[in-house]
Amino acid sequence: MLQAQSMAVCGIHCLNSISCLYFLFNTTTQSCHLLGYDNGNSTSLTLTSYLTWDIYTVAKCLDSGQYLSQFNKCIEVHMNAEKDWFEAQDFCHRDGGSLLTLNSLAEFDFFRDMFMSILQVPDYVSLGARRTGPATDDFSWVFGSNEGARVESAFWKPGKPDNSHGGEFCVGSRLVDEFYLNDITCSYYYGDFVCEYLLHQN
Repeated sequence: MLQAQSMAVCGIHCLNSISCLYFLFNTTTQSCHLLGYDNGNSTSLTLTSYLTWDIYTVAKCLDSGQYLSQFNKCIEVHMNAEKDWFEAQDFCHRDGGSLLTLNSLAEFDFFRDMFMSILQVPDYVSLGARRTGPATDDFSWVFGSNEGARVESAFWKPGKPDNSHGGEFCVGSRLVDEFYLNDITCSYYYGDFVCEYLLHQN
């Protein structure tokens, strides 16, 4: 049993454990319970013992990515990559993915928590949205699972987007802004980006 300040931190503990397949998180007690294989046999759950717990499935996908079942996507976090927004998107696209898109407030909160836990550098994380209209706030997700959807106003840092330096047509987030979104210059070289790979049932 671990203590974790959020569901995202509990998930990171699971992702970092070779044997972890599932994790349970209790929001009331902030307790984290990792579950997985024991001598080749899947750990059995007595769910009645965990009525106040939420259960999540985490499995490894691709060679270096992680599967997030609650969002049905694989992600790969690339740190200290020094790529501009277009290069980061091309890198993700090579393997059939795209820069990360955020489909809901729950997903936004999850990734904010995750970024706060693992990304401690001041640079921006490039995300998969761009300005798609003439107005300063005309931003949409242009790839991935939320393609074409407008970026939710709740995701933005207060006062953003504002095109404050001109030519800020791409989207990123950074630690100093608590990973709320900001409009950024597409051609600047940023340190981090996240690829997503959608999973489809055949």
